[in-house]
Amino acid sequence: MFLKLTIPKNVSKELDSVLPGSTSRFTKVHSKSFHLTILYVGKNSDKKKDEILSNVETVCRNQPLLQARLGGIGYFRLMDDSVVTYASVNSPGLDLLRANLFMAVNPVCQIPNTYGFNAHITLYHGQAPVGIINKLPNISWTFEGIRVCSELETYVPFNAQL
Repeated sequence: MFLKLTIPKNVSKELDSVLPGSTSRFTKVHSKSFHLTILYVGKNSDKKKDEILSNVETVCRNQPLLQARLGGIGYFRLMDDSVVTYASVNSPGLDLLRANLFMAVNPVCQIPNTYGFNAHITLYHGQAPVGIINKLPNISWTFEGIRVCSELETYVPFNAQL
């Protein structure tokens, strides 16, 4: 289970329009799959989904909308030595939201502490397409809620009366 922020369709399309396609060295992520994972909750957390969802709803009730914009291009290596290419996301308040979600959800399911947090949208998997993408467009948008993802996704809006 994980918690994600969905990238609006118009932002995904604009970002996708400047990215080269897949090659034999790297695979491009489909723009419909662009998202920002804010918190990985764990594989065994589905059993407690209702309680987790309730706690996420409580956090989101007091959460204002978040402004976001694309930053630069970055890379990180996975344990299998493949590389993820990403677009960084700058969003004031995102770290505080993540901390509040962690504090609300961790007592329910003991979130694994093996993942750091780097606000980003994954663009490619495979060998890094270094030099192919020189600059990202200046795109801004608003995050309006969170999706709680397990077998099914549940949308939880920010600042809503649930």
